[in-house]
Amino acid sequence: MSSEETINPIALRDSLFTVLVRCVRILKAESVYLLYLSFLYLFPKSFYCIAYPTRRNFLNAEHPFPDKYQSDTLLPLAFTSLTFIFSHLGFIHYTLGLWSITYTLHRGRPVKLISALFNSVFVSFFPILGCVIVSIPNMVSLFNLVYSGQNLFKVIRGIEKSKMDMLDVIILLCSIQLHLELNLTPSIVVIESRGLVESMKKSSSLMKGNKMLGFMLLSIFGTCSLILGLFSAWILEMQLSLTGDLSRGGWWRMVTFQYLVQIVILSVLFMLVLLFNTVSNTVLYHYCIKAQRNDGEEQAE
Repeated sequence: MSSEETINPIALRDSLFTVLVRCVRILKAESVYLLYLSFLYLFPKSFYCIAYPTRRNFLNAEHPFPDKYQSDTLLPLAFTSLTFIFSHLGFIHYTLGLWSITYTLHRGRPVKLISALFNSVFVSFFPILGCVIVSIPNMVSLFNLVYSGQNLFKVIRGIEKSKMDMLDVIILLCSIQLHLELNLTPSIVVIESRGLVESMKKSSSLMKGNKMLGFMLLSIFGTCSLILGLFSAWILEMQLSLTGDLSRGGWWRMVTFQYLVQIVILSVLFMLVLLFNTVSNTVLYHYCIKAQRNDGEEQAE
C-alpha cells in the first residue's frame, strides 16, 4: 500500500463494519431469492472445488471396466476432458450467478429474465465473462485459496513437500495488488453497463484510498475459503483411512452417503462465502462511489 492510501485504524474498522452490516441486511432482506440464485449458479462451481481431491483420487483407483479401458492414457484423458468441460461450465454458471446477483442487488428486485435478456445481459454478460476468465489464473481468488488449503493440508501431513520460493511470493504479492485494483470490475460492468477495459480503469480509480478496506474483505473471505479447503482435504483423508487402498479395487466404497453429505455441506458453506463476497463487492462499489462523491464535494468547497 502506498503512503497516500494509509487510513486511520478506527476509520478502517468503522468502514469494514459498515460494509459487513450492510451486506448482512441485504442478505436478510433478499435471503430466499439470493439463495435460489446461489444454488442455481454458484453451487456447481463450489462443489467442483470442494470435491477436487476426491476426483483426483479416482485416477489412482482400480475401476471395474474392461482391460482395454484400463490403459494409462485413455482413462486420464477421459477424466481430464470431462474435468475441463465441467470446469468451464462451472465458470459460466458462476458468471451467470455473479451477473444475476449483482443485477438483483442493484435493481432491488428479482431478475426478470426476458426483459433483462434484452436490456442488459448482452451488454453486461460478455464483459463480465471476460472479467471472470481473466481472473482464473489469479492466485488470490477464492477458488484457488480452496485449492491452496487442500495442498496446505498435504504439506502439514507430510504427504507433499512445500515448494514455495521467491518467485511464488512475488507472484502472490502481484496477484493481491491486481485483485485490489480490479475488485469492483464485475459490479461496474453490471451496474453501469460499461465495457471490460473501461470498467477495469474505473475500478482502479475507485479503489484508490480503499485498498486496505478491500484487503480486509479479501482476508475475511479468503481465510474462510482456505479453511474449507483444509477441511475438504481432511475429510478425504479420513475417508481413505476407512476404505483402504483404492488401487486394489473397491473404489465405490469411498463414495458413501455420509461422505457425500459432508462434501455437500462444505460445498454449501463455500457457496455462501461466494454469495457474501459477491454482495460485499456490490456494497463496496456503492461505498467507494459515495466516498468519491464526498471527496469531490469537499474539494469543490
